[in-house]
Amino acid sequence: MLISDEDLSSAIAVDMYVYNVLVPKSRNADIVEYGDVVKVYIDINYSRGEKEVIIGANMLGEDFDENILGMKVGDQFDFTLDGVIGQVTVQSILMFADSINDKIAKQYYDCDSAQEAIIKIKHELLKTKVFDYIYPQIIRNSRISEYHQERNKYVNRVVNLVVQDAVDEGYDINEDGSIDTYLNAEMGMSLPEYRRELETFYDEYLILRELFSQEDEYISQEELDSYNIDMSEYAGSLYKNLGREYVIYNVYYDKLPDLLMKYYQK
Repeated sequence: MLISDEDLSSAIAVDMYVYNVLVPKSRNADIVEYGDVVKVYIDINYSRGEKEVIIGANMLGEDFDENILGMKVGDQFDFTLDGVIGQVTVQSILMFADSINDKIAKQYYDCDSAQEAIIKIKHELLKTKVFDYIYPQIIRNSRISEYHQERNKYVNRVVNLVVQDAVDEGYDINEDGSIDTYLNAEMGMSLPEYRRELETFYDEYLILRELFSQEDEYISQEELDSYNIDMSEYAGSLYKNLGREYVIYNVYYDKLPDLLMKYYQK
């Protein structure tokens, strides 16, 4: 599998956005244009301070973006926020970096040089390509047998928890269609559809469990605890209902790209 220059450029652009790596604008450097990142000083409603604004993203509204277009460093304009008029001063015009130098490599990639960082990025891209190609084949061509009772037990357990959630929300589960109404409101599906989703998930979980077992790859309690803490902060009752299997599956899934690379590199 090859990593094209376009793949590499796209990955670097995403990283620079995520890391918020800003450099002086190179083209039309003295004029604010769409896509620029402009540092401004805002004095409004007794609030003063600097802010970085991506022009075109409507971070402070369309009027702000339209007003600042074409301005230069030092220019000022009036700006209305929540009905209050304030003043904006353009401080600098920047852009997201589109390449990696040694300084960026050391600060954001823990690499000694730009070349080392690029090799690291290419490896991650290759890992993603290998995963995207192999993983669907693993799921599609694997066969689940002798686990029907285990799967049904899991599905029934989760459904019972969902039914209890519906009761807690005030739904009368004895009323025809009530649980479907609840599931449609919460997850956009009926009870039979939800059961099928759970069955599909559990089969995939079993496949990964077996794959990691055959490879003598095991998940530490520390990994499980870390993921459990991360997920519990935002996944709510859905995560709680899916249980430990959901945690284990997601740790498997995160570790799988590295596992698959062993086959690619052989």
